[in-house]
Amino acid sequence: MKIINRNTAHPVLGLKRLVNYDFDQEKLIAATEFSEIYRQRARCGMSVAVKIGSTIIAKTVGKGYFIEREAVILNQLDHPNIIRSLCRGRYELKIDKFDCSFSFLALEYLKDFEDSLKFVERSNDRIAAALFIIEEAVRGLAYLHEQGLVHMDIKPSNILTNGRIAKLIDFALARPEGEELDIESKYRCIVGHQGYMSHSRFVDKKAPVKADDLFALGLTAAELCLPDFFRLRMRCYKDLAERHNEDEDHKRKIFQASMSVSYEEIRGSRLPESVKELIFRLIGESGRTQFASAQELLEFIRQVRASVI
Repeated sequence: MKIINRNTAHPVLGLKRLVNYDFDQEKLIAATEFSEIYRQRARCGMSVAVKIGSTIIAKTVGKGYFIEREAVILNQLDHPNIIRSLCRGRYELKIDKFDCSFSFLALEYLKDFEDSLKFVERSNDRIAAALFIIEEAVRGLAYLHEQGLVHMDIKPSNILTNGRIAKLIDFALARPEGEELDIESKYRCIVGHQGYMSHSRFVDKKAPVKADDLFALGLTAAELCLPDFFRLRMRCYKDLAERHNEDEDHKRKIFQASMSVSYEEIRGSRLPESVKELIFRLIGESGRTQFASAQELLEFIRQVRASVI
């Protein structure tokens, strides 16, 4: 399947065009329900990660919906802890006798980076590795929030690291604080992973705020530090999927049950008290003062790392 971009590319690639991308399975880096990412080499010799929209999503909400949104968001951002966008455009291809056109987004290729969960699992000091990743992620979030934006999909698989730096990726759901996506209003749904959603998003379906990112980061921190945390937490959500019940009261019970499990797991763990305090403040455990901003959180994490490492 040969894909040709008809648009002018970003000059950083040293090209007027990106041509003849070959999207075969051997070059597939990652695939989600929203997109597929392939490693490609531009004519200048530089490797890039090319993200294309899922054909399933394209049929449902329009060609390139999430790709185009992500491109707009990333075009506003420039920070070492956030993946860099190189260019965007549309590709054309022929499937059988049908001509198709979809959006793509070319991103920096993160060589030797891996999922943050895989990184901590093979680390000699899991807690120290987790705190390193969380601090790096908070740096990116602090910058993002200063721009008036929220990520809305913070989870371990969206934080990649090479052990020296960590980067936030996948900004397909990012948007200005307080703004709903068109898909959410049109299809009356909330997009994102329900296991990391705050009460205001999962139950009340309110427009996103910065605190939603910090809540998800708290659950991410717990998952990075505690091997069985996420599996135990998600048992509660499995009941919702099996019953297909979108009733608000039922969803509230599911959320409360999942948080009770989360609190119990964290309290009963052997994590240092300072790390427990960090997680509890992020996820808003009763009686704890939540962080007012990502910048305040960053200062607290530095203190925690100094006391633990």
